[in-house]
This record gives sequence, structure tokens and C-alpha cells, in this order.
Amino acid sequence: MATSNPAKPHYPQQRWQIHPPQPEVAQALAKHTGLSPVIAQVMLNRGITTAEQASFFLDPDAAPLTDPLVDFPDLQASVDILVKAIADGEKIAICGDYDAVWHDQHGALNAGVEISGRKR
Repeated sequence: MATSNPAKPHYPQQRWQIHPPQPEVAQALAKHTGLSPVIAQVMLNRGITTAEQASFFLDPDAAPLTDPLVDFPDLQASVDILVKAIADGEKIAICGDYDAVWHDQHGALNAGVEISGRKR
């Protein structure tokens, strides 16, 4: 039987993925954005390679919104089911995992259902 040694901590087998520095590219991005080269390198590490992408990342309200029906192909079917359930007076259960994002999503779904006049 294996026993754990409290003096020796257990670390997960995950490893950081370190992107190779791109000083020339970071410097160019920094020049076009007014950011420091270090922040520009962080942006590059996140896949942000243009001044426009950096601007949208730093100011998401300025970014053009995409069509959610394109981004989420099953969204229309989900909306149709929810609208029918509300119209038919069916009970609606809202479920999700319990993380920080869930609280926002759960609150938005609850508000939408309650605005429709239905109780969950």
C-alpha cells in the first residue's frame, strides 16, 4: 500500500508551455500599440499579433461582436426549446458546473426566465 509523505509535496504532472521570445516581433508590436515590449511579448504569447487585435483585447467594448448563431450552431434550437417551454408553462431547470463563470451565466439565465414571467 502506498503511503504519502507529508514532507514531500505532490505536484501535478502538468508543465508550463513557454513560448519562445520574439524580441523583434514584440518590439514592432510595441511600437504600433504604444505598449511596452514585455506586454507586447505577452500579447504574442496569447496569439495576438496585430495592433488591431491588441486594441480589441485591451478594450473589448471596441471589438465588433460576432453573430452568436454562427459561433454556436445549436443556439437557435436551444432558444426554440426554451421559448416553447415558457409558452407551454413547463418547468425549467437551469444547471451548470460551479465555477466563477457559471455564476454569471446562471444569473443571466435566471433573469431571462423570470423576465419571461416563468418561475424556475
